Amino acid sequence: MSAVADRHSTPFLDTIWARLIAAAIALGGIALFLAFNWDRLVPAGGGAFAGNPQYEQCIEERMQAIAALEEEAGLTRKQLELHRQRAAAFCQQEGAAQ
Repeated sequence: MSAVADRHSTPFLDTIWARLIAAAIALGGIALFLAFNWDRLVPAGGGAFAGNPQYEQCIEERMQAIAALEEEAGLTRKQLELHRQRAAAFCQQEGAAQ
């Protein structure tokens, strides 16, 4: 009777527990990879334009203009973030063009 029971039982690798353990190991590996390589994958600051004097001057001027506009017009957070993103894109384009 034990031979019949062995034939109907599922091997451990086909169980949900084996799949959950494999998923946990995979997620742990991804987390370790990201923890050790985060600085390489997500550069801080202005990325490739950090340290570029034209870019730094441009972004400083644009941020001052945005701050003045915020005081005058009372922009929302969403509008401020949009203006900052556009200023960064503009200054990057200007820095790349020079």
